[in-house]
Amino acid sequence: MNNLSIEKIIYEETEKRLDIMSKEDYEFPKKITKTDWILICGIVIISIFLVILCMIGVIE
Repeated sequence: MNNLSIEKIIYEETEKRLDIMSKEDYEFPKKITKTDWILICGIVIISIFLVILCMIGVIE
């Protein structure tokens, strides 16, 4: 097993990713839209609802 510390691994990975992002041809992701927020919130609400149903015994 490699004896690198987690701190060193994080710094190396960060350096690699910053190098990739600093290139001129790097395409940054598009900003999140209102539709994305609605979908994310809907998924979270449905998940919470399903967890509650499991906790009260409706779903096993």
